[in-house]
Amino acid sequence: MYQSQHFVSLSLYLVGLLITLTAAAIGGLGHAVDASIPSFRGLGHFVGFIGLTCMAYVYAQACQDKTVFRTLVIVHAVPFSTVLVVLLGNIDTPFMPASLAALIVTLSVMFIGYAVAAYFTPFIKSHPHFVWTALITMLCTSFCWEQLRQPWFDVYGEPARGYIQWEQVVLDITAISLTSLVLYRLGHSRGWFTPAIPR
Repeated sequence: MYQSQHFVSLSLYLVGLLITLTAAAIGGLGHAVDASIPSFRGLGHFVGFIGLTCMAYVYAQACQDKTVFRTLVIVHAVPFSTVLVVLLGNIDTPFMPASLAALIVTLSVMFIGYAVAAYFTPFIKSHPHFVWTALITMLCTSFCWEQLRQPWFDVYGEPARGYIQWEQVVLDITAISLTSLVLYRLGHSRGWFTPAIPR
């Protein structure tokens, strides 16, 4: 059973990662064509938060599963170390654009946050817990990004926008909520992680 659960976790993580990278490509295409086209940005946000919510679910579950946790540590260590070398060395390379570096750092920090939270909150052990923590984490991420950072601090290194793009907030919340619902129903019907996995 545990082997099949490991497979579910890593498969869901890869699906989430591919969806997130697709969203980044959509956003990049939008900026290349016309950065003022809201549909590209909105679609990128909607697709991106579907992928990120899937990954957040796996992060929560992985902190209760040593095999998946170790795998994700390795997965994050290489790109995160690369980002640190590029940023600290002030290396200009087309292989590590600012948006990709930001995504890697964001996912790595999220993973570390889950690991720390799991250590101090051992009651997060089952499928419903994983869904709820992913839902709350992603809603907080959207809030900080769309309603704090970009309106009042900076937008990818550029000056702050000065206003909140409510259409993107709505799309974020919709994507997060729908993905959480699908994950909950799918996991409930298939019995994902019903027994707590020993740490």
